[in-house]
Amino acid sequence: MEKKIDRRIKKTQKVIKKTFIEMLLEKPIQDIHVQALTDRADINRGTFYQHYEDIYDLLNSIEDEIIQEFTSVLEKLYKQTEEKDRILSYESIEPILLMLLDKILVYVKENNDEIVALFRDDQNSNIKRKLRKYLYEFFTSRFSQLDRSNQIKHDFDYYFSYTTSGCVEVITIWIKTGLKEDPKVIAKLIEEFLLNGGKIFLTNDYNK
Repeated sequence: MEKKIDRRIKKTQKVIKKTFIEMLLEKPIQDIHVQALTDRADINRGTFYQHYEDIYDLLNSIEDEIIQEFTSVLEKLYKQTEEKDRILSYESIEPILLMLLDKILVYVKENNDEIVALFRDDQNSNIKRKLRKYLYEFFTSRFSQLDRSNQIKHDFDYYFSYTTSGCVEVITIWIKTGLKEDPKVIAKLIEEFLLNGGKIFLTNDYNK
């Protein structure tokens, strides 16, 4: 009986979230009301409030699910590393970041509507902040160089802020311009930016 109830709950939540994303693609979250959402989803208001406090609680739940997806991917990639003590070194962190980036871009492409809706609403969605926070905590807890001095930790904070902000904004532009390029093309572009910065635009050997 419990399994049937769990399936019913998940099905209801899926309908609510799907309807919310459809509406978020049409209008800002401030104009989305519970009554309109439940009418469109063909459920009653009481059912909605059994699962969520309000529209913003629903938004937060969707964001957390996406972060959990990214978390799962990163943990799997981390377990594939050959670090015996599971502490990341400079040599091992770059390939993991690039693999993660590729996975994120594929996920974005496969979950087009959901991601577009969240990334487009910069004022209300916290998806970018949550992703940066998780990645920062993950890498600072495992990057072997960070326990050597406060200066290294301080410099890493700057480095991490610079690289993750850049990656997120490139992905945001990709999303807002219609996800036209293949994920591998965007992943390669971000890799070039991370490794070479603006140098590729200041030389004559830039080949797209």
